[in-house]
Amino acid sequence: MSIKKTLFFTVVCLSMTASFALAQGAPSAPAKAAVSAAKTCPPYDDASKKGDATPIADAIDANKDGKLIKEEWTAAGAPINSYKYFTEKSKKDFVARQEFLDEAPPNGIDANCDGKMTIQEFQEFDKKQSQSGDKGAAPAGAPPAGGAPAGGAQPKK
Repeated sequence: MSIKKTLFFTVVCLSMTASFALAQGAPSAPAKAAVSAAKTCPPYDDASKKGDATPIADAIDANKDGKLIKEEWTAAGAPINSYKYFTEKSKKDFVARQEFLDEAPPNGIDANCDGKMTIQEFQEFDKKQSQSGDKGAAPAGAPPAGGAPAGGAQPKK
C-alpha cells in the first residue's frame, strides 16, 4: 500500500473516531471541570449528617481550657460575628467548646467535603459570605437559618 493511501485511511479513521465521540456526547474538558466544581458536601443542617468542627475549636482554644474567649477567637483569626452569635445566645463572655461543637455548621463551610471543618475553611467561608453579601448565611457553628449573618453584616430591620 502506498504512503498516500495509508495517510488517507488514517485520516478517515481519526475523523470517524472523533465523529463517534461527539455523537456519544462526550463532555469536553471545560464541562468536566464545571461538574467537579459543582461538588457539594452533605447538608450539615440535616440531623443525620454531623460535620466535625473539632479542628476549629482546637485552633481557637489556645490554652485548652474548654472556654473559647474573645482574645483566643481573634488570635486564631476566627470570624468575630460567630463569637458574638454564641455569646449573645449564652449571655456569657466566652463560648463553651462543647456549645460550639453542638451547633450544626452551615452548609458550604467544609470546602473539601472531608467532614472536618478547619480554621482555614472557617475563614474562607466567612470571606466568601462577606464578598457575596449573603446576609442569610449563618456563621460557622451557628444554625443555618435565623442566626447571625456571616461576615459581620447586620440583619435588615
